[in-house]
Amino acid sequence: MLILQTPMVFTDHQGACPGATDRVDITQDKIDAFAELTGDDHWIHVDTERAASEQPDGRTIAHGLFLLALAP
Repeated sequence: MLILQTPMVFTDHQGACPGATDRVDITQDKIDAFAELTGDDHWIHVDTERAASEQPDGRTIAHGLFLLALAP
């Protein structure tokens, strides 16, 4: 992983691939924390029991904005 100490050194790496970051596991605890933070506590995100019986794959769904926030 490329680590830059100051913004000024970005130009030294223009056009280069910065490399991959470490894997991030999306746990139910992280989904619950995001729901608490944003106020989006819809059952498809936080209710594991209901998701087990009503969701096609039996699991909750991570918030789309949570996933987008992890992209950078």
